[in-house]
Formats: sequence, structure tokens, C-alpha cells
Amino acid sequence: ADVSNLPTECAIGVDYNYALELDAPCRGSVILDGSNRFVAMVSVNNLGFASLFTAGNDGQVCKYSAVVNSSTLLLRRSFNISVGPVTSLAASPDGSLLYVLSANTVTSYSTEQCSLHSTCDQCLNQTDPVCGWCTLENRCSTQETCQSQFWITSNGGTSDRCLSGYTDSILVSVESFPYNVTVQTANLPAVEMECVFSAGVISLITPTILDDDTVTCTLSDATISSDLFVTDDTITLPLSLRHRDSNQPFLIVTGNISVFSCTSHTKCDSCVSSQHDCTWCPYDARCTAVQSCSPNVTVAEKCPRLTPNDQYTLHVSADERLLIDGSDFIEVGSYYCVVSYGGLELAVSASWNSALMRIECDQHSYSFPDTAGDGTAIADLKVVWQTLSSINYTIDEPSADVKVTLYQCQLLGPDCTSCLAQRGTNFDCVFCLMPLSVSTCVFRQSCGTSHHDICPSPMISQFSPVAGPIDGGTVVTINGSNLGMDFEDIHSIKIGNVSCAPNASSYIVGQRVDCITDVMNGPHSSGITIVTSNGNHTSENQFSYKNVMLDLVIPVRGPVSGGTLINITGRNLNVGNKRSVQVGSKQCEIINITSEFIVCETQASNVSEVEVLVTVDGFTENAVERFHYERDPTFNGILPKFSFLSGGTEFKVFGERLDLVQSPLILFTIFSSRKRQTMMEYSAECIALNNTLLSCAAPELPREIYGGADQQITLGLVLDGVSELLSLNETISVYRDPVFLPLTTDNSSLVFDEGVYDVIIINGSLFRFEPDQLNVSIGSSWKCRVLRVTANSTECIPVAGNYPTGQNIPITVVLGNQEQVLGSIRFEAEDAGADINIIIIIVVALSVGTFVVVMLVFVIVLYCCFWRKSRRKDQKLDELQMTLNRMETVVAHECKEAFTQLLTDLDEYTGDLSSINLPYSDFQTYMVKTVLSGLEETLLSSKLRSNQLPQLSKRLEEFHHLMMDRKFLLIVIKTMEDQRDFSIRDKCQMGNLLTVILHTRLDYLTQIMKLSLSDLIRRSVVRDSYRVLLRRTDSVAERILSNWLALCLHQHIVDQVGRPLYTLFRAVKGQLEKGPVDVVTGDARYSLSEQRIIRQQMPEVPEIMALVVTEENDVTANVKLLQCDTISQAKEKIFDHLYKSQPTSIRPYTFYNSDLHMLLTNGRVVVMRDFDYTTEEDGEWKRVNTLDHYEVHREKTPCLRLVKRNRYTSEVSDYPATLVTTPNVQLKPHANEEGQKYWHLFKHLDVDDPTMSPLLSKKLVTEVFFPRILYTKKVLQNFVDDLFNALFNLDHEPSTPYVNSRHFVFPYSAAPLPQNYVGGAGSVPLAVKYLFDYLENEASAVGVVDPDVVHVWKNNSLSLRFWVNLIKNPEFVFDVNKSLTMDSCLSIVAQAFIDGCSLSDVKLTKDSPTGKLLYNKDVTRYKQQVKRYYDDIRRLPPVTEETMISYLKGLSNYQAHQLVSDYPFSIHSALYQLLKLTARHSHKILENLKENGLDTPARYYETILHEILTEV
Repeated sequence: ADVSNLPTECAIGVDYNYALELDAPCRGSVILDGSNRFVAMVSVNNLGFASLFTAGNDGQVCKYSAVVNSSTLLLRRSFNISVGPVTSLAASPDGSLLYVLSANTVTSYSTEQCSLHSTCDQCLNQTDPVCGWCTLENRCSTQETCQSQFWITSNGGTSDRCLSGYTDSILVSVESFPYNVTVQTANLPAVEMECVFSAGVISLITPTILDDDTVTCTLSDATISSDLFVTDDTITLPLSLRHRDSNQPFLIVTGNISVFSCTSHTKCDSCVSSQHDCTWCPYDARCTAVQSCSPNVTVAEKCPRLTPNDQYTLHVSADERLLIDGSDFIEVGSYYCVVSYGGLELAVSASWNSALMRIECDQHSYSFPDTAGDGTAIADLKVVWQTLSSINYTIDEPSADVKVTLYQCQLLGPDCTSCLAQRGTNFDCVFCLMPLSVSTCVFRQSCGTSHHDICPSPMISQFSPVAGPIDGGTVVTINGSNLGMDFEDIHSIKIGNVSCAPNASSYIVGQRVDCITDVMNGPHSSGITIVTSNGNHTSENQFSYKNVMLDLVIPVRGPVSGGTLINITGRNLNVGNKRSVQVGSKQCEIINITSEFIVCETQASNVSEVEVLVTVDGFTENAVERFHYERDPTFNGILPKFSFLSGGTEFKVFGERLDLVQSPLILFTIFSSRKRQTMMEYSAECIALNNTLLSCAAPELPREIYGGADQQITLGLVLDGVSELLSLNETISVYRDPVFLPLTTDNSSLVFDEGVYDVIIINGSLFRFEPDQLNVSIGSSWKCRVLRVTANSTECIPVAGNYPTGQNIPITVVLGNQEQVLGSIRFEAEDAGADINIIIIIVVALSVGTFVVVMLVFVIVLYCCFWRKSRRKDQKLDELQMTLNRMETVVAHECKEAFTQLLTDLDEYTGDLSSINLPYSDFQTYMVKTVLSGLEETLLSSKLRSNQLPQLSKRLEEFHHLMMDRKFLLIVIKTMEDQRDFSIRDKCQMGNLLTVILHTRLDYLTQIMKLSLSDLIRRSVVRDSYRVLLRRTDSVAERILSNWLALCLHQHIVDQVGRPLYTLFRAVKGQLEKGPVDVVTGDARYSLSEQRIIRQQMPEVPEIMALVVTEENDVTANVKLLQCDTISQAKEKIFDHLYKSQPTSIRPYTFYNSDLHMLLTNGRVVVMRDFDYTTEEDGEWKRVNTLDHYEVHREKTPCLRLVKRNRYTSEVSDYPATLVTTPNVQLKPHANEEGQKYWHLFKHLDVDDPTMSPLLSKKLVTEVFFPRILYTKKVLQNFVDDLFNALFNLDHEPSTPYVNSRHFVFPYSAAPLPQNYVGGAGSVPLAVKYLFDYLENEASAVGVVDPDVVHVWKNNSLSLRFWVNLIKNPEFVFDVNKSLTMDSCLSIVAQAFIDGCSLSDVKLTKDSPTGKLLYNKDVTRYKQQVKRYYDDIRRLPPVTEETMISYLKGLSNYQAHQLVSDYPFSIHSALYQLLKLTARHSHKILENLKENGLDTPARYYETILHEILTEV
């Protein structure tokens, strides 16, 4: 057909309907005709097999695939869709998943379901073409998921290809082992296999023998253990085959394989009763499967056994002969009777009497502990036969164990009647007459013929109760002796002339009898008379009949939920022994009872008015008053809504019917924050003021519940039985107790005039109470009315009264349960004495004369003016003093408030440390900072050019070989150190170069170090300077020691020290950032260093919770900032928050490549930098921009964005907050003119100007910032202690694994990590133990016997040389930035470690440095711990040289693989630099080499030196 006119592309909306004229049209046939209409269809190609999935309108999805060599589609699987009508079907690209689309959902299904078929037949006959049987894994799977090559496809296959195996049913005895089990198999794969016999959870593995399709498995004694026959003599062992390298069987063999063991039977009866043909060999006491012994027993009736008998008795501690019946006993061997009781066994020799058919135990005294009680005890009895071969065999017992009763006559019969009552039992007791002592019940053999046959009269020793109602019904319990041999011996009991009926149910022979009283016609008292077969007796004590009477019932109303305590008054209410109160139909539980009242608690009831029925034994009477049930009380509200920890706050509880309750309680319930499970409940009493109001006092709460924030307490009311109010839908806040500060002076003066008084100001903190809640008293008789309350102060004015003047009167504040005396005050009245004196003088002057009067008046007026002026001055001074006192109080409060906030907010940065990854530097960076400090540029400059390598490599290698000559190297080192111009810097450089050259041979480097140190120690002993040895790095040996420790302890840092060290770093950093930090001076509000603390007064610094997003919007977080933070400080806090788990060097944003933008609500963007055209300038001063400068206010929750700078960005106007400068020094990167000065929080000249008046200075007094340093130290103390424990504790637990910085991965497979720690001490590195033992050995070798000297050597070599250096410089280990402020704080901590390791005791004074004063008390504890640590290490077993050499070689290999490149660890470069260093004194080196007989090495050295230096 011509199709050239068809369009190549179809336009949307155009209908193309062309008729095609075909010369030979293709005709097809229908291969699938669904009974339901298809709504969707998709073809899937999975693993090379095509399938068709269809979906019908009934929600059914079907899978079809073609039959092999046929065009017919066969239905393979179908399933129903429950998500609604199917709209479309789709398949994943690889054909493994089918997506079913409905109106609202997309559901995925696997296109194959091989795992649905559990057997090979199902898999091959009914599954998809993609499925087949994985033979060795015994499962149906795709070929792709089958791990072996033995996979049988189901495509066109049949089940006759399945693996099968069977064996005949077998029953075999273990005595016929070894036994071969033959398995016939089909389609068995040619693999190495083994037989698996399954015995429960135990698998018995045996090898196989293959012969074509026959597999032979062997059962043997080594395979079958006797432990398998503990519960049964027969076990069934299912058999399977499995691959030798697999734990899963691939063939389950059909056929039963059973194994039995007659030897598992240890008793004759069980042996001959077995279902198998087992025979008992009596002379050997064993069971066998063959009749291999004679005589033998084959039936149970012939087994030796004991005859059932429950009449065996033994008197304790009496010689008796026990006779035990039995049958078929063997007359050879030995017999023993064994009696067991209380964990003890007593064995007595015995013999078999064949004539009487019994075992006769030898006469013996049987004594057992703890057989007191009622006089009898049941013991186990068995007979043991010892064969001729000394095998102990316990004779078979009947179905029930044979027992023997142990008895003691003294306990069975404490009196005569109870003793003689034993006549009818198997106990042989008599009441023996003792002429010289009291008669008693004994074993017959112990008494002889002198014993009682008739008992004396009864005796009543006591009875209870002693009184009962005249209505009778009281059960009287009578105790005594000889109260009859049985109940029939009790003839009568009377109280006076009224009978008391005996009760047989509680009767105890001879000792106790109960009787029930009859009605008495009135109150009466009389003894109790008992009449028995042996006589009668009347008690000395009297029983009283009393008249019970009821009076009142209080209260007569209560809630329907019950719980009301009813008080029923009357007389004789406590007589008798059975009392009850019934309110209506419900019992009222008796709480307390006396003669005059009964208190009981009501139950819930739905009846409004009921009777109150009281019963006392036979007395029953209704009270006159009836009890009324009323509706339960209700709760409407409570005021106030807060309380304090100390309690006592008065609450007003509002509700209805509150007066129904007798003892209401207010309940505080503290719940767990997560599961709301009750943790603690506290209650306090309330008083019902009326039916709608309760007055309650808040209970006192323990201080432990306060977690740093105000607590919300669930409120409840205990109102009798009203359970609905136990937990109210009401919460109140519990505040910390207010802190009241003492009055500023003990004798504050108050002036009053005509009833008008000065205001008393009470300062403190946490004032969150109402004025009417605070009670201020003056003395014991006067009050001070509270005017107003602020957060930190309250004012009160004395109530008008007759106050004494000139006396100290105490001021007391009471707030709930909190009471405190604040000090005392003095009242002074306005002095009117001067005016009165003037009047008196004028009157007197009138009588003397006019002249005298005028003169006197003039003098007096002059005096009064001077006096008033002087008094006014004194008042001004007093006012100034009070003002200063108030200012001091405010400052002290500011310090305390700051400390409280620090403790409260501490969890904000310590809570994250347990989950954060540690940003370790890679090993190469660590080594550059610790080993090659200052050497990197030298090695880089000495790196050989490529054109020099061919000529010089050989010579450098030769020099390297010379270095491997220990004698040569030691002479070179000693020669160089002996030269006067060889400085300490040169020695350190030489030590570093040697470390680089020999870092791949740590074992050899260790030898060089030890020999050099030995020489150094001996020279120091000669110079008498050994006491300060290793304190400084003054020699090559000491520098090598430092590097050696850095190499050997790196893994220990990672395992043990890294986390506490980083935790301390983060804690110090977080502590500093809690308050303002001046980026120019490095001073911080919260610092450990006196030199780095802000001493100026500062207003409260508001916090800002900013929403920060990155430029890519991939990270969003809320970050807490301070309004005084500079832009760089803000960026650093943002970086630490967003990327706190990432090393600093790989963070996507840094100070130099990012800007901080503020997004305003109007769409504008403000670019914020430390310096820009808006920067505030004042003459030569220029202020660093802050968040406050850009008006980033706390109330707005600003949105900040981090934006990366591009390469066209103008000159950077920021500097990192960690690069802090010193005061008045020009910030060189940002200076725009000479003499420019920068400031952040304060201008530094007006702080330190000596001419400034102290009163005008903004500095705070030392009493302010010293406590702030101490508070900061306390906050950080736990972190310092954790680090100290990690360094000086033998049992310190390893920290969690760390995350390496950058992209570095340790090649563990190439260089496995050697064992790093001493055996038996989980945290002592081998290197430390090896070094300490070496120092002790050297001290002994040179005659140093003072242990303190060795202690100092250990301190100087490890603690001060290595650990202190890491504490001061955590950036050596971690990829972090460290500021000057941080450095000053870490230096204080490091100094504490130095003092803690020192042995010297320095007495500190007030003039000592603050850093030493801070940790003075801790240093004493640290010293003890360090000494204990050193002693513990000394007691550890020594590290052998072989162990250490093996460890050092492994460590060298391990660390060599961790170096990313050979720079700066280039051995050639280091060799070249070492040659240059030694060239200055080569002539002296050559001379010393020749003097020591090293002529050949000397010639080599001279040649190498000449050629290397000439070429380069």
C-alpha cells in the first residue's frame, strides 16, 4: 500500500482516517477472550519472559503467559483490587512491578510471586515462567535470585525433575551402632553434602557416602548422645541433606528413623515396662537391650521393690530400729536406709530378712533440725542397695513415695490429756512421772514404768474476750491444760449460773475450747467454770456481761459516693469479739473502736435516707438518727492559679455541697511528661468555710521536682469517696520560692512624723506573688502593709502604731510556709527639741534683761542654724549610703540572675553532645600539627625537583641506610647536641626530621629514643639536674619523645579521650556564647579567665530567635542570637547550628564566601556585614556593626538567609569572630586610614584611663565578676572532671566511634589496627605502660630511689608534654576554630591539670592568680587520682619487648596507609634537610665517627654529603 501521503507527525485535534489498500493483509486469530470486559491491559517483559496483565470491570487483575511452543495464553494468576475500579495498568521499566491505577490511588504489585509456592511440585507445575526451583536453597525463586547454579525452570517443565529422597522406616537400638541409613534419591545434584539428623533443636551432622543415586548416612555413638534420652527411651530423627557450606537443608528425606536406648532406664520397673525388648540386670543395676546377663528380670513383678505403707514412724533423737516391708530383694551386696528431711540425709546400714520379707534398719538415733511446729514432720524414706561393683541403686518404690513420720512427744502432748490422746495413733508417747522435775510427755522407752494413765483436773490459764453484751452471742476462747482427751470429755462450761455452749470445730485436745455465751438478765461478772471427765476448774479472772447502749450518730449526711466517716457514740461498744455497722443495706467499714464510740466509713449508695444498724455479738439495735445520702460535691474553680515549692499558699476552692465532706484534702499530682503515669502525689488539708467554699493550704513539694522551669501540677480534691474529683481538668503553676535578701544594714533608720512613715523596700528575686499574699511583720505586734510587688522588689509601709524609738525591731516576712527574718530597723521621730529650747530660753531671758536677752537670742539663733545645716548634711550622707546599698543589691541580683540563667540554659548545648559526630582531623593533618609544627615549609622548600631525582635518589637512599645503623645515628645526634651553636630550635628540628624519616620504622625510632634518653638521664644525674628532667624540650631525645607519644597515642585519643575533650571544647564555647563577647578585645561576660572577662556594666542583652535559611533553601533552622552580636558572630553561631556535625574546613558556608541577608516583610533585602557605609564612626573610633545596628528586633522573629559570594564581590568587609585583636591595635585587614581604632561593646580607652574617677567608671567591682567566674567554673566542672577521668582512670569506658573529617577512609583491610591497650586494663595504652616501666628501670639503673622523682618524670613526659598540649590546642585533633577567648579559658583548665599532676603543695592566698584559686579544691582530688593511676599502671604486668616491637611494627604499617600523600611526610625531603642541618658540623661528625671505629660509614657519609650539596 502507498503510505507516502501519511503525515509523519500527528497534530493534536486532527482526525486522520485513511483507508489503506493492502495487497496481502495480515490476518490474526483470537487468543484471549475475557468473560468480563477488559478495562485495562499491559504487556510486561520480566527476565526475558513476556506476560500480559489485564484488568476487568469487576476489579480482578489477571496474568497470562504463553505456553511453550504454542500461541495459547494460559492464566497464571489472578487477584482482586480493593481500592476501587481500575482505570489503567502500567509496568516498571525492568518489568518487576505492576502499577494499578484507580480513581484516587496507585498501587504496586510484584509481577512474580514465586515465594507463594513452597514445594518443588507447585513451583514447576503451577507458577509463572520466570519462576523455578532453586534446589540447594529449597525454595521457589527467579533464576536471578537463586544463589546456586542448580535452578530448575518451570517453563515447560514437569515435577519429575524435582529432587526427592526416601528411606525405609527404621527402628534401631544404640547398642547396635554403628548403623548405616541408606537413602534412595532422584535428581541429586553433584555437590559436596552432609547428612543432618534433627533431634529437636539439636542437629546431628554426619558425612555422606555417595554411590550414584544412593546416599549412605552413618549413625554412631559419637553422633547420638545419652542426653537425648532424658524424657523418653525413643527418639525420632528426621533426616535431611544439606550442602557442606550451608546451614539450610535442600532435601527432606521421607521415612521414619527411630532410635531407642534401654540404658536410659535407671529403674527396674521402667526398664522391663518399656515398649522395646529391654532386660534388667539386677546384679549390675542396669538396663540392656539384649539378655546379656544372668540372672535377669523381664517382668515388673520380679523387680525388687518396697511395699506401700504409711505407718512408718520415728521418734526424734531416740534409738529405734526401722522395719520396712519389701519383695524380691537380692541377698548379695549392702543395703542402707536413707531418711531425708530439711535438706539433710541420714543413712543407716540395713539387712534383708528374706524370711520376713523386710529390710531391717540398724538401731539408730534420728536427729533432724527444724522439726518443731506441731510435733510431727513428714520425711522421705528410701532403701539404697550397693552392688558388688559399688554401684548405688535406689530400690523401686510404689506409685506414691514411701514416707516416714518424725514426731516428738513433748510437742505432741504439752499436758497429760494431749499426751495420752496419742494412744490411738502410731506415736508411742506416755506422760512420764519425773520425781525430781515436772512430769512431761516423752517417748515410752525414755520413761520406763513410771507414767500416768489418768490425768489430773483441767486448768484454765486465760480466756478472751473478757467481756460481752448481756444479749449473749459472744464466742469465748478458753486456753489451758488437761482440757480433755477429746471433745466428748468436755461436759459443760458455765459463766456464773449461765451456760456457755462448747464449740467442737475449734477444739484443740487438752489445750483449747471455745464456747458461745447465752443471754444474761443484766450486767454481771463471774469466773468461767469448766467440767471435764477428770474434774472441774473455775478461772480466777472474771468474765463481765455488760449492757451495750447507743447515743448519737455524727454526721447524719454525706455524699452518695460514700467515704464519710460516721462517729457512733454510746457505751460498752468495744465488748465482745464481733462488731459491725450497717448503713442501709451496705456495710460500714469500721476504722476505729473504743468503749464510747465506733468510727466507720460509708460505702456508695443510691438510697437517700437509711437506718444505721449496730451489731455487737448478740446485741443488735438501730440508731435513733437516720443517715442521709446527698448528691456529690462539685468543683467550679480555684484561686490563685499558682503556688510555691515550700507550700502554704492559701487556695480558695469554689463549688457546691462542699460542707458534706468532713476532712477535705487538696491533691497535687505530678505526672511523667511522656506516658503520664503518676509519679508522686502530695496533699494538704482544707477547711470548709461554707457549702460553696473551701480554704486549702498548698502542700510542700520536694526540691527535686524542679527541673529548671516552672512546673505544671495537676490538681485534685479528696472529698470522701468522690472519685470524680481526684483528678480535675485544672492545672496550676508551681514556682520556685522567692529569694528575700537581707536588709542593706542591720540598723536601718526610718523617720516618722505624725503617723507618716518611710517606705520599707525589700529586695530579692522571683517575686511572683500578690501583695495580699505576703505578710510583713515588724516585731511581734505591728504589721507593714505591702503596697506593690515587682519582679525583684516589694515595698511596704508600716501601719500606724506606737513604735518604740531608738530600738532595733526585727522585720519578718511570711509567704505561705516560707518565713524569714530579714534584719532589723530603728524608728526615729522628727526632733522638735530645738524649738522647745528656744522658747524656754526666751522666757528666761525676759526676766534677766533686754540686753542679755538680745545677746542670748543672737547666739541661740546662730547655733540653731548651724545645727540644722549639720543635720541636713548628715541626712544627705545617709541618703547617699542607702542609695549605694540599693545599687549594690541590684548588682548582686544581676550576678545571681545571670548564674541562674546559665544553669537553666546549660542543657541547650550539652544535650546535643551525646548525638553529635566528632569532627576529627584526618591523620595527616593531626601529624602536621603535632609532629611537624613549623617544619612544613622547610620540607616543601627542600622537595627535590623531578630532574634531580635520578641523580640524588640513590645517594639519599644510601644515607637512609646509614641512618639504620644505630651507632652511626647516635654519634651524629650526640655530636650535633654537643655543639654550642646548635640551638634548641635546631634540636627540635632535628628530632622532627628524624621522626619523619623513621615514621615507617617506629620500632627502630623507639630504640633511638630510649638510648638517647638514657644518655640524657645519666648526664642529668651528673649535673644534679635530674629532678627537673623532661620538663622542657632541650634535646633531640625529648623532641623525639613528644613525637613518639603523638604517633602511639593517636588511636587512644580517638577511642578514649576524643569525646570528653571535644565535649569540654563545645561546653566552653557554648558557655562563652551565652553572653556577649567583644570581638575586638576578646572579653566575654562568661569566662574562666580574669583577663578575658567583661568588667563593665551592661544592660540586659535581648535574645533573638531568628529563622535562618540557606540560599538553596535546603536547610532551615531557628537559631538563637544576641542582639549585640556582630555579623561575623551571628554567622559563626549559624554555622555551628546548621553544620554542627561537620568539620569546619568542609562546611559549605564560611566567613569569607558568604553574606548574611535579612529578608524584610516588604520584600526588601538588607545585606549585613561587619563594616559597610552605614558603620558608626566617631573620630578615630569605628564600631563593628551588630544585629542591633540593622534593627533586627527580638519581637519580629526575623528571617535571615545565607548567600554565597561570587568572585565579583567587592572587598570583603567581615573578619571572623574567632580572629580577635587586642585593644587599641589597628585591625590591619580593615584599616582605611592610619590610626583607625575599632570597638564593639565598649571603647577601651574610657575603661582603662587612670585619670578617670572611680565613681564615674563603668567598671564593676571585683565582688561582681569574681563570682561570675566561679559560677562559670561550676557549670563546666563536670566536663573537666570527665576529661580528667578519661586521661587518668584505668577503667574508663571507650567513647563512641568517631566520624572522620573530609572524605578520608581508613584502609583497614590494607593495614589492620594493632592491639593498642594493655591486657587487663581497658584504657592504658601499651606505649604509656612501656614508657613508665622504662623510666622506672632507668631510675633504678642510675641510683635514683626517690619515688617522687620518677613521678615527676612521668608527669613531664606524658601529662605535661602531651595531654596539656592537647587540652590547650584541641585544633590539633579536631577540625575546629579556636578564639583567643577560648584559648584563655582552656589555658585555665590546662593549668588545673598541671597543678593536679604536680607533687608540690603551694599555699594559696587572696593575691594568688584567679585560675589557681578556682581549682584549688579540685587539684587535691586530682593529685590523689593521678598518683593512684600511676600506681595502678605500675602494678600491671610489664609489656614484653616482643609485644612492643610487634605493636610498633603494626602501628607503622597502619599509619603509613592513613597518609593521603607523601607531602609533607617525604622521607627524601627530610633526608636532604637533615644533611643540610648536619653539614655545618660535618667535620666534627666525621672525626667522632672515626674515633669510634666507623671509618666506612664515615667515608659514605662524606661522599653523600659532598655529592648531594654539590648537585643541589
